[in-house]
Amino acid sequence: SLPAALAQGRGKRLDVEDQVLIRLALGEGEEALALLERAAAPGAAPLLVGGSNLYAEVLVARASAIQGGDPASALSLLERALHLEPSRDRSLSAHVHNLQSRLA
Repeated sequence: SLPAALAQGRGKRLDVEDQVLIRLALGEGEEALALLERAAAPGAAPLLVGGSNLYAEVLVARASAIQGGDPASALSLLERALHLEPSRDRSLSAHVHNLQSRLA
């Protein structure tokens, strides 16, 4: 896999954050989400990258990718992201409203 090859080239194992970001860059949102879910420990602090909750950002990216074909699932993902990262309310409210109107 690409993450394994990159880690080998660096001479060390990639962090979960690095692996998730690589998966997102490759358009592999489901794999990024699965990596985060496997790495999540109950009660652990959220993984932050650049001050943003990485799990919430992956949910937003995944919602964006599926919104055309499955608006109900996209809305659910955005609502989960907003629960994790309430500060994103302003930037995501138009997307949430758009999906809600499509489902009404």
